[in-house]
Amino acid sequence: MTDRADELLTLQQAAARLGCHYMTLYRRVRTGELDAVLVGGAYRVRPAELDRWLEHRPARRGAVPTRAARRPRAWEQHAERFHEVAVRGDGEAAVRCIERLAANGAEPVEICERVIAPTMARIGHAWQRGARSE
Repeated sequence: MTDRADELLTLQQAAARLGCHYMTLYRRVRTGELDAVLVGGAYRVRPAELDRWLEHRPARRGAVPTRAARRPRAWEQHAERFHEVAVRGDGEAAVRCIERLAANGAEPVEICERVIAPTMARIGHAWQRGARSE
C-alpha cells in the first residue's frame, strides 16, 4: 500500500483494501489494537497504520473451537438488555451492549439480526399500538 502519508481512509475503504468486513476494523479501533482518528464522527485510518497493524497483529494461538463446541450465546437475554437500555434512551449503555458482544466474537450480522432488529421491531410495534409515544 503505497499512499500519501496524510491520506485517511474510512473503515469501509480500509476493509476493502484488506478484504475484510469494516466491523472487523471497527472492533480493532475500539479495543485500541488499530490506531485511528475520529473525523466528523467517523473513524479514519492511515494506510501506513494498516500496514503496521497487519505486520504486528497477534496470530491466533492453537485451535479455535467450532461454534458447535462453544457454549450457546443467550441471544434472548442480550436482546432484552439492549431493549431495556434503548427504551430508557441510554445510548452509551446500548453501545456497550453491542461492543461487548462484538468483543466476545459475535458476528456483526448476527448481532443485527438477533439483538438490534428485534429490539427495533419491538419498539416499533409498541409505538404502533400507542404503548410508546417517544
